[in-house]
Amino acid sequence: MWTGKGCALLFTRSAGLPLIAVMTLGPCRTNTRTRAGITVMELTIVVAILLLLAAISLPAVFQNQHKREAAECARNLEAIRTACHQYASEVGGFPAALSDLVPDYLPDVPVCPAGGTYTLGTPEGAPPTCSVPGHRLEPARLP
Repeated sequence: MWTGKGCALLFTRSAGLPLIAVMTLGPCRTNTRTRAGITVMELTIVVAILLLLAAISLPAVFQNQHKREAAECARNLEAIRTACHQYASEVGGFPAALSDLVPDYLPDVPVCPAGGTYTLGTPEGAPPTCSVPGHRLEPARLP
Protein backbone atom coordinates (compact mmCIF):
# COMPACT_ATOMS: atom_id res chain seq x y z
CA MET A 1 0.00 0.00 0.00
CA TRP A 2 1.19 3.48 -0.85
CA THR A 3 -0.10 6.65 0.81
CA GLY A 4 0.61 10.28 0.11
CA LYS A 5 -1.29 13.61 0.28
CA GLY A 6 -4.59 12.04 1.32
CA CYS A 7 -4.37 9.34 -1.31
CA ALA A 8 -4.01 5.63 -0.62
CA LEU A 9 -3.60 3.02 -3.35
CA LEU A 10 -3.78 -0.72 -2.83
CA PHE A 11 -1.36 -2.60 -5.14
CA THR A 12 -1.52 -6.22 -6.18
CA ARG A 13 0.66 -8.56 -8.21
CA SER A 14 -0.52 -11.67 -9.97
CA ALA A 15 1.46 -14.47 -11.59
CA GLY A 16 4.42 -12.62 -13.03
CA LEU A 17 2.50 -9.48 -14.04
CA PRO A 18 3.72 -6.07 -12.98
CA LEU A 19 2.39 -4.29 -9.92
CA ILE A 20 -0.99 -2.59 -10.63
CA ALA A 21 -3.31 -0.34 -8.61
CA VAL A 22 -6.56 -2.06 -7.77
CA MET A 23 -8.46 0.64 -5.90
CA THR A 24 -8.09 3.94 -4.17
CA LEU A 25 -8.88 4.39 -0.56
CA GLY A 26 -10.25 7.87 0.14
CA PRO A 27 -9.88 11.03 -1.91
CA CYS A 28 -7.00 11.16 -4.32
CA ARG A 29 -6.49 14.61 -5.83
CA THR A 30 -3.44 15.58 -7.72
CA ASN A 31 -4.56 19.21 -8.11
CA THR A 32 -5.69 20.80 -4.84
CA ARG A 33 -6.81 24.08 -6.46
CA THR A 34 -10.62 24.35 -6.55
CA ARG A 35 -12.56 26.25 -9.16
CA ALA A 36 -14.73 29.10 -7.88
CA GLY A 37 -17.14 31.36 -9.81
CA ILE A 38 -18.10 31.32 -13.47
CA THR A 39 -16.06 32.02 -16.55
CA VAL A 40 -16.61 34.89 -18.96
CA MET A 41 -17.73 32.42 -21.63
CA GLU A 42 -20.42 30.98 -19.37
CA LEU A 43 -21.64 34.47 -18.52
CA THR A 44 -21.71 35.41 -22.21
CA ILE A 45 -23.80 32.34 -23.04
CA VAL A 46 -26.30 33.10 -20.27
CA VAL A 47 -26.65 36.73 -21.41
CA ALA A 48 -27.11 35.60 -25.03
CA ILE A 49 -29.88 33.19 -24.02
CA LEU A 50 -31.65 35.90 -22.00
CA LEU A 51 -31.45 38.34 -24.90
CA LEU A 52 -32.84 35.72 -27.27
CA LEU A 53 -35.79 35.07 -24.95
CA ALA A 54 -36.45 38.82 -24.66
CA ALA A 55 -36.33 39.23 -28.44
CA ILE A 56 -38.87 36.44 -28.84
CA SER A 57 -41.30 37.65 -26.17
CA LEU A 58 -41.33 41.45 -26.64
CA PRO A 59 -43.32 41.52 -29.92
CA ALA A 60 -46.03 39.43 -28.27
CA VAL A 61 -46.18 41.83 -25.32
CA PHE A 62 -46.59 44.87 -27.60
CA GLN A 63 -49.18 43.09 -29.74
CA ASN A 64 -51.22 42.32 -26.62
CA GLN A 65 -50.97 45.97 -25.59
CA HIS A 66 -52.41 47.10 -28.95
CA LYS A 67 -55.23 44.55 -28.69
CA ARG A 68 -56.00 45.72 -25.15
CA GLU A 69 -56.13 49.36 -26.30
CA ALA A 70 -58.40 48.47 -29.24
CA ALA A 71 -60.75 46.54 -26.95
CA GLU A 72 -60.97 49.44 -24.48
CA CYS A 73 -61.60 51.83 -27.36
CA ALA A 74 -64.41 49.59 -28.65
CA ARG A 75 -65.99 49.63 -25.17
CA ASN A 76 -65.81 53.44 -25.16
CA LEU A 77 -67.38 53.61 -28.63
CA GLU A 78 -70.19 51.31 -27.51
CA ALA A 79 -70.82 53.53 -24.47
CA ILE A 80 -70.93 56.60 -26.75
CA ARG A 81 -73.39 54.89 -29.11
CA THR A 82 -75.64 53.86 -26.22
CA ALA A 83 -75.50 57.35 -24.71
CA CYS A 84 -76.35 58.92 -28.09
CA HIS A 85 -79.43 56.67 -28.45
CA GLN A 86 -80.57 57.48 -24.91
CA TYR A 87 -80.04 61.21 -25.53
CA ALA A 88 -81.97 61.04 -28.81
CA SER A 89 -84.89 59.18 -27.24
CA GLU A 90 -85.15 61.57 -24.27
CA VAL A 91 -84.33 64.92 -25.89
CA GLY A 92 -85.64 64.22 -29.35
CA GLY A 93 -82.48 65.09 -31.27
CA PHE A 94 -78.90 63.98 -31.81
CA PRO A 95 -76.21 65.45 -29.51
CA ALA A 96 -73.97 68.07 -31.11
CA ALA A 97 -70.84 67.13 -29.15
CA LEU A 98 -69.57 64.55 -26.66
CA SER A 99 -69.80 67.15 -23.90
CA ASP A 100 -73.63 67.18 -24.36
CA LEU A 101 -73.69 63.61 -23.03
CA VAL A 102 -71.85 64.42 -19.78
CA PRO A 103 -72.90 63.95 -16.91
CA ASP A 104 -76.43 62.67 -17.64
CA TYR A 105 -75.52 59.88 -20.09
CA LEU A 106 -71.77 59.42 -19.57
CA PRO A 107 -69.84 59.94 -16.31
CA ASP A 108 -67.10 61.82 -18.20
CA VAL A 109 -65.87 62.37 -21.74
CA PRO A 110 -64.28 59.08 -22.91
CA VAL A 111 -60.61 59.19 -23.91
CA CYS A 112 -59.04 56.76 -26.36
CA PRO A 113 -56.20 54.84 -24.64
CA ALA A 114 -54.03 55.25 -27.75
CA GLY A 115 -54.55 59.02 -27.89
CA GLY A 116 -57.17 59.12 -30.63
CA THR A 117 -60.23 61.36 -30.78
CA TYR A 118 -63.85 60.24 -30.93
CA THR A 119 -66.58 61.48 -33.25
CA LEU A 120 -70.28 60.91 -32.49
CA GLY A 121 -71.45 59.44 -35.75
CA THR A 122 -74.59 60.62 -37.51
CA PRO A 123 -78.30 60.79 -36.65
CA GLU A 124 -78.92 58.49 -39.63
CA GLY A 125 -77.28 55.60 -37.77
CA ALA A 126 -73.57 55.73 -38.57
CA PRO A 127 -71.68 54.53 -35.49
CA PRO A 128 -69.25 56.66 -33.51
CA THR A 129 -65.65 56.41 -34.70
CA CYS A 130 -62.10 56.78 -33.41
CA SER A 131 -59.26 58.50 -35.26
CA VAL A 132 -56.79 55.66 -34.52
CA PRO A 133 -56.61 53.12 -37.38
CA GLY A 134 -57.87 49.73 -36.29
CA HIS A 135 -59.99 51.13 -33.44
CA ARG A 136 -63.56 50.64 -34.49
CA LEU A 137 -66.90 49.58 -33.14
CA GLU A 138 -67.73 46.03 -34.07
CA PRO A 139 -71.25 45.46 -35.41
CA ALA A 140 -73.76 44.43 -32.77
CA ARG A 141 -74.24 40.67 -32.55
CA LEU A 142 -77.80 39.43 -32.39
CA PRO A 143 -78.51 36.39 -30.23
